[in-house]
Amino acid sequence: MHILSMERIQNFKSENQHIDVQLVGIAEASKTRKEQEREENRQIVQTIFDVVRHLAKQNTAFRGHNETNDSANRGNFLEELLFLSKYDKPLKRWMETHPKNLSYFSPSIQNEMIGILSNMIIEIIRSEVISAKYFSIECDEVTSHKRAFMSVIVRYVYDYCIWERCIKLHRVTNLTGKSLAAVIIAILANMNFPIRNLVGKGFDGASNMSGKDEGVQQHLTAAGADKSIYFHCFAHKLNLVLEKSVNNVPSVNDVFDIIGSVYHYLEGSPKRHALYEEKLQLHGISKGKIALHTLSDTRWTARSDNLEVVFNTLPAIISMLKAMSKEGESAADGLLVRMRKLKFIASCIVLKKCFALSRSVSEYLQHENMDLVSAVSGVQSLKDSLSSFRNEEKMDQFLQEARKYCTDQGLVVDDFDQVDQQHPNRPKRSRTIPSYFNDGTFYLDQDARAIQEEVPGNDRPRDLFKRDFFFPFLDWMHNELERRFSSKACEILSLANVFHPTYSKEENSHQAQKLAKFYGIDPDVVVNQFILFSKSHVVKVWKVKLEQMLKVITWLVFGALYFNAVMRNLCRQTPI
Repeated sequence: MHILSMERIQNFKSENQHIDVQLVGIAEASKTRKEQEREENRQIVQTIFDVVRHLAKQNTAFRGHNETNDSANRGNFLEELLFLSKYDKPLKRWMETHPKNLSYFSPSIQNEMIGILSNMIIEIIRSEVISAKYFSIECDEVTSHKRAFMSVIVRYVYDYCIWERCIKLHRVTNLTGKSLAAVIIAILANMNFPIRNLVGKGFDGASNMSGKDEGVQQHLTAAGADKSIYFHCFAHKLNLVLEKSVNNVPSVNDVFDIIGSVYHYLEGSPKRHALYEEKLQLHGISKGKIALHTLSDTRWTARSDNLEVVFNTLPAIISMLKAMSKEGESAADGLLVRMRKLKFIASCIVLKKCFALSRSVSEYLQHENMDLVSAVSGVQSLKDSLSSFRNEEKMDQFLQEARKYCTDQGLVVDDFDQVDQQHPNRPKRSRTIPSYFNDGTFYLDQDARAIQEEVPGNDRPRDLFKRDFFFPFLDWMHNELERRFSSKACEILSLANVFHPTYSKEENSHQAQKLAKFYGIDPDVVVNQFILFSKSHVVKVWKVKLEQMLKVITWLVFGALYFNAVMRNLCRQTPI
């Protein structure tokens, strides 16, 4: 009996129904289920992170105005998750079963995820800048929602490529140069960027940024960045040159005032605009720019388009104004009187030429493939061109071009000679030259006192055009270019470009020596390394590839010209 009982107890323990066996099975199933749930949760959080990363990368707003379940548009973040849930069952189940406080969809969680991504990016930037060693910074201020912010961008070379990375958007309450410089120094210290390795500072032209005594650039130099050079954007400075030159010469400002008035007059009425289009067809004006635009108050180089449109469509504009004048439009009468003058047309031609040259240089300065030597030479070429215009012979050429334009277009305007004959003895007020011209700073060839002596009681219109418009505008442009494009910055730019493979030649080693002295490096070591670099295999291969590329481009250009000529002759000989 005892043996039988022992067998029965052993059989009972070996069966799955035993409580211990059942508890172990339940525990293992629970553990497996928890592992699956944990893995599923990780995948869902990864999906949420991917959505955050995608929206941040695309610069897209996250939140919506109304994020309730009844809203037709709950914002980009929730709407993208809802879209993904159609193809992701675990995500759909998560969104349906989890309450708001456990969903990982709240604004605070979104901000936390954005912050995590930001820290990861900052760490990558930090490692690249430390590897590059030398860097420059660009800073600018902006006001949003009554709060002032300053963006800090670091520029460096990594893996033979130039990178610009935003490392901070910092709220500032004090906009003095000292305070802003302290903020920048603290940001660089937090990133572990030694300020002694700062070699370039790019700010705008505001006094608190560019000031020589209390500006940000000076405070950074005093803090240890003694080898850094302050640069104001060349394209922006060129834009300021045009703005200053126009606003300080009333006769130039009058020309743009007329152009602006024409635009507002035409666009202020559908009837006048339709009449303008009819006149364009009547005069056969269909090529080139014909659409009038408002004058830009910030992008002054864009005013080249306004001048080109007026110059191209002037016959149609005058015909339209004549038609409206016959209907009793006093505004049309006033514009006709101001536009039907040789002075206005000649002024447009001069401004069109100067603005076109400035725009060409400005666009090149903003080109991504611009090199430093070409940038400096472009500005210098603009200076030389403007200087070559400043003589009476060139002015007479512009006047002759204006007369020829009027003849070709059939325009009847008041010429200078006609005005002299109509008013031969009209007395003129003797013009007083402002005192700030007395030092001769704003005139290239003569000082203000000599010009004052040349002002007679009776002035011919040609002389007024020369003295009130032509010479002052060219002088303002030339001297603003001289003032804003400092020789030191241009010299450093030219010297730095000596390491470009195109200019890496042994005969340019003296430029490398000057650059080494500026940065406090042993000149002999730099010159020896420069000579070795100029004769290296990398430079030779690069020059060979450049020559091959130029040959291909030349072949393509001449091939296109030949094909165009052949097709033109073929079309002429082919009967239709």
